[in-house]
Amino acid sequence: LTNNNIKMKRTSFVYKCRHTNDVLISSDYGLKPVIDQDTNESVPGLVECYSKTIHRSKRSMSDPTDDEGPEVVNHVEDKFHLEECKMCKDTLRDYLTSYCDETLSLLSGKEREDFQKAVPIFTKWLLRKEGLRLFSTINEMKKEKNPSFAFVYRESKDSPAESFVFIRSGLVSAAATCA
Repeated sequence: LTNNNIKMKRTSFVYKCRHTNDVLISSDYGLKPVIDQDTNESVPGLVECYSKTIHRSKRSMSDPTDDEGPEVVNHVEDKFHLEECKMCKDTLRDYLTSYCDETLSLLSGKEREDFQKAVPIFTKWLLRKEGLRLFSTINEMKKEKNPSFAFVYRESKDSPAESFVFIRSGLVSAAATCA
């Protein structure tokens, strides 16, 4: 942003995985509480943002100057280099148990208490969500620690955007100044 030739900076935040330190999302996407469509109540411990598909130029791998035309990609998935991870419900249940136990060990005080209360509620919500897809960074999936996932769903076939859901206590924020 410029104002009378003075460059102004705005501060946004990136949210990193508490376990691996990989960047998963930024405050530019407007994280907000997840609202359960059945109860119209907030699901404790979860935050979400919406991400639309975008068109970008597809470049040939053999010749980067060769434009192969547009391709459709999900903006959040593309920007943060997220890769889909296939997981059945039983494996997801085991992952959530392990991930939440490990996350709990990293928390203290009120944040720990709040997370402990939220775990059974958000776990139940995630496990009953139809069409839930999981995404993480390649770096996170290669590490032995439990990576944070983005849980992705589309509320209905007519929804214009997908929802990217994150376990809030699995994220830590860091300032990122943008010119």
